[in-house]
Amino acid sequence: MFPVTFYPKLVVLMLLMVGWGNSLGFAQATSPPTIEFPSSLHFLTPAGDDVEVEPGIYEVEGAENWLKLVPEGEGPASAILIEATVGEHEEQLTEAGVRIEQEEDNPDVYHLAILHPEGIGLEAVGTKSGIRPRAANLVFMKAVTTRKRAMAFTAKKYSRPNVTMNQKSIGLPDVPQGEKSKVCGPFQKVIGRIDEKRKPALAVFQNKLHLVTSDYYCAGGPAFDLATNCFGGGYDNSLEHRIYENGKWSDPLTIPKQKSKKGVGLAVLGNRLHMVHLGNKSNQLWYSTYDGNSWTPNVKILNQKSKKRPVLATFQNRVHMVHLGDSSNDLWHSMYIPGQGWTVNVRIPGQKSKNTPGLALFRNQLHMVHSGDSSNDLWHSVLVRDQWTKNQKLPIDSKYSPTLAFSANNSTPWMELVHFEKGGSALYHSLYGRHLRRGRTWIEWFDTRPLASLQSDSSVGMAFFEGCWHMVSVKNKKLMHTTFATSEIHPNVR
Repeated sequence: MFPVTFYPKLVVLMLLMVGWGNSLGFAQATSPPTIEFPSSLHFLTPAGDDVEVEPGIYEVEGAENWLKLVPEGEGPASAILIEATVGEHEEQLTEAGVRIEQEEDNPDVYHLAILHPEGIGLEAVGTKSGIRPRAANLVFMKAVTTRKRAMAFTAKKYSRPNVTMNQKSIGLPDVPQGEKSKVCGPFQKVIGRIDEKRKPALAVFQNKLHLVTSDYYCAGGPAFDLATNCFGGGYDNSLEHRIYENGKWSDPLTIPKQKSKKGVGLAVLGNRLHMVHLGNKSNQLWYSTYDGNSWTPNVKILNQKSKKRPVLATFQNRVHMVHLGDSSNDLWHSMYIPGQGWTVNVRIPGQKSKNTPGLALFRNQLHMVHSGDSSNDLWHSVLVRDQWTKNQKLPIDSKYSPTLAFSANNSTPWMELVHFEKGGSALYHSLYGRHLRRGRTWIEWFDTRPLASLQSDSSVGMAFFEGCWHMVSVKNKKLMHTTFATSEIHPNVR
């Protein structure tokens, strides 16, 4: 194997060989070709973010519209995905080969490509400075100009990889659209814009995935308001409802006459999707349901207010709600009983939280994880015979509200906790469930790990749907839809 060096204003073509004893061609081997990066290069991830590929030797593989770089001696969990363009080439090859070229007129720009004997390949553009060129033509190939032809190439040669991202990588391939993928990912796709850092709410209802968001955006209109720097006289807290079905998200629909300044809580009971939210400008809690066609007018929940978004979960044929006080960090518990309405809320003794808790049903018990009164510490409590147990401190913390989720059909043996460790925006996940230790099975918390190197600007929405975990997060004013399976991102779970 020959090392690769970049020379300014010099076209460097490299035939990277696999195997021993073949210095003029490619040996008969199944391992991918490799390339050495003597210095760092910046590329774009499939999500459109910058990723820096550090010096070292990498295996190079093609997959749909991206290149997969795997550091030598490491597994798929360390893969870095970079955006690439499908194209045709005219080289006569017997094995896949990697090429790299530095632009003569712009030494900051490099072209990395993998070429296959079938006459197709992928080419990515990177830079040493991290500054993207306005336009860059392909060097090694002719771009495929029609979508139909590009799809034919990718279907013939490239398949979606089942990889886990390392902590340094920040991009994931798109969530498959229009069809159910054979694997859960991790995949990610931008599905909309949101101006405010508010938690998206997810729930599975009538075999569809439902997303409700509250945004704080300029309402629009002919009049300009100097106080808010906004056309339309101000900002709007409207609730938007999206539905995910058959691999596609619907366009957002505004829920009529319902607004919330802090987002919503969702839960399913019977043949209804239940929603509770704060008012447009007040801490008053309001209640509404969805039957699959329309939302009912919201109804005020008497004598219940919260300064933060409430959280809902279904347990024992009731919708349980936990929320903060009107002006305090006290935690309050209330229930919706069919035919009776909402019960009087009761303060949970000895438990306070500065953020909205996470709430989920697991092993026929209702579990809650919440922040400390003034710290980022996380605490765990369980509802037993209508009483909350004394909360137990977890060895983790979270900057924003934690999210608890569990598969409603019991197809996974763990409850997922998604949180933000060390006060930052990096997402982590912890598992609660069966764990074999010292020859015995324990029900406990274990294995806190980065969640596919993802980040979020607010707490996330989670739901288990069609055999995969679905997560919606907020990053750089974008709504991000991510899918994954615990076994695909967690090395100790199989």
